[in-house]
Amino acid sequence: MTLTQYNVLLGQTDWEFSQAIGSLLMPRGIQSLVAMDAMDTLDILSERPVHTAIMDLDGSQSSGLALVRVIRNEFPDVPCIGLCRRAERRLFELALELEIVTMIVKPVDLSILWEQLDRLFVRRYSSRIFSDTQTNENGS
Repeated sequence: MTLTQYNVLLGQTDWEFSQAIGSLLMPRGIQSLVAMDAMDTLDILSERPVHTAIMDLDGSQSSGLALVRVIRNEFPDVPCIGLCRRAERRLFELALELEIVTMIVKPVDLSILWEQLDRLFVRRYSSRIFSDTQTNENGS
């Protein structure tokens, strides 16, 4: 039986969020790869297998959406989860166009993020790596 090392990319998220998510992923054997800017994001995607990208879509001039567009063009098999400050119709329409798996409004409710990751990993990778952690991990 082969164990899969899963990698989750945290793109353009704030440092505290990246650290919090990393500390939740690590006990599950999932590596969080933190990208501080667009170039870092593309470098990571070029160098390692990434199973999911969690992208902060808030930024100057929709830079998060532009980066997701690049990811879609260059790495079409990487599923993306979008984080945003406000649930605006136009943003959600663009997210649909870019095939973003799900959008989560900030501040991020960790139980919702965990549920979405579980759903994504079950469908995409036939893995239940997140299934038994939702109630244990969201209490912080």
